[in-house]
Amino acid sequence: MIENSDFDNTTPIVITYTANLKDATAAGAYTNTAWTQETSKSTVTVDTYGIQIFKYDGSTVGEDSSLENATGLQGAQFALYSSDDVTVTNDKATVNQDATPIWTGSSGTNGYVTINGLAEGTYYLVETETPTGYTGASEPISVTVSKEAAGTDYTVDVNVANTKTPTTGGAGTMFYTFGGLAIVAAAGVVFLASRKSRKQSA
Repeated sequence: MIENSDFDNTTPIVITYTANLKDATAAGAYTNTAWTQETSKSTVTVDTYGIQIFKYDGSTVGEDSSLENATGLQGAQFALYSSDDVTVTNDKATVNQDATPIWTGSSGTNGYVTINGLAEGTYYLVETETPTGYTGASEPISVTVSKEAAGTDYTVDVNVANTKTPTTGGAGTMFYTFGGLAIVAAAGVVFLASRKSRKQSA
């Protein structure tokens, strides 16, 4: 049996223990404690964060800008990149061509989707596919993940609005077509009236 006295006047033995959280672990604070029979307990706390995305119809926002009754949109596709995979020039972010997203997913029926298992840092969210009938975010969205930004639930909220795509063709085009014909017809009436007037005065 090895006793503490056996290590007198010798170089201390250091044991390093490493543990990793599983991918996509829910946001929160996790503790790990390690010790040996001859040492005191050593406790380490690891914080992991999440990003909650809410994709919604921008036209359903209340007059007070509240999202309480906003309509969530299903099927918006997103990709998340680390800051190392993005180049920022004149405040405009561009994802590098060889970049691989660290996460991909889509909004659910209520418009929400959550990304878990993130460390503190800056990330970029890209909307890769927009719900039918809507126009999505055209540029990467910068998201800062920190203890201050995440709050007590360790989650940063990102709200992404979509606007309805303007309708082309159909009734709108027909309205302008009829309007144009009406103008042409009116011009014809004026022309005929002018000719008649000139004939009577001749």
